[in-house]
Amino acid sequence: MNLLKLTSGLSLLLLLALSACTGEGGNDKKVTQEQLLGNWEMTKAERNRTETAMMDGLFFRFQENALTTNFLSGQSAEYPYEFSDGKILQQGDPSIIYLIESLQGNKLVLSTTLETFEFRLEMKRAKAE
Repeated sequence: MNLLKLTSGLSLLLLLALSACTGEGGNDKKVTQEQLLGNWEMTKAERNRTETAMMDGLFFRFQENALTTNFLSGQSAEYPYEFSDGKILQQGDPSIIYLIESLQGNKLVLSTTLETFEFRLEMKRAKAE
């Protein structure tokens, strides 16, 4: 009986401790589309968790209804996009879903998976052209 009480008490304590944890870095603030708007240039890119220089010069420009980027093709192209629940849904060809890992001040981190490739893109806010 004492063992059952001890086990139940420890389980309850563990449950309370886990429920008190917050998201990564303790940052539960939701990113808004307004924070995303503007020009961003890549500072570091990873493909399958390995840093790559293949995407040097990568940029994203977020406007209210359009996303301009040179991701994948190397050529600047404009796409319609939707912003929802910490995700950027790029429409068109290719259709890509970017997960916003973080947006703090002038630093933005996006990740996406295309076919079997995982990409993680660290960017800084750039000056308007």
